[in-house]
Amino acid sequence: MSGKRVFLGAVGGAAVFAVSWFVPAGVLLLLDAMLRREAADANIGAGLLLLAIPAAVVPLGLWALLRRLGVPGAAVIGAGGIVVYVATVMVSTEQAVLDPLYLTGAIGTGAFLIYAGLAAVLAGAIAGRRNA
Repeated sequence: MSGKRVFLGAVGGAAVFAVSWFVPAGVLLLLDAMLRREAADANIGAGLLLLAIPAAVVPLGLWALLRRLGVPGAAVIGAGGIVVYVATVMVSTEQAVLDPLYLTGAIGTGAFLIYAGLAAVLAGAIAGRRNA
């Protein structure tokens, strides 16, 4: 497995999460600013949507990215991304010091940088041993 492929997988994995988190978060913040006085209950649905979008986008995005890079087992790695996503949300929302919206985005981006890079290395190593 080439270093370039691992680097692109890691950076791409972080980008997939960052886009799937921060774009809906920006829309959520915009809705909150516009509808704060009129519909306070709308924030509940928007928050649930914010949690649901990355849960759908991250596994599919990881799979498509890693498959395009030729990483073996891209579907399994993509499916494992949902576990990393849930762990990221659980860890980052259990504290009260910082805003969970931004903290989840930062922790998740770092977690997916590490996860996608390590997964690409391990998948390449396993495929190399099978072919040897």
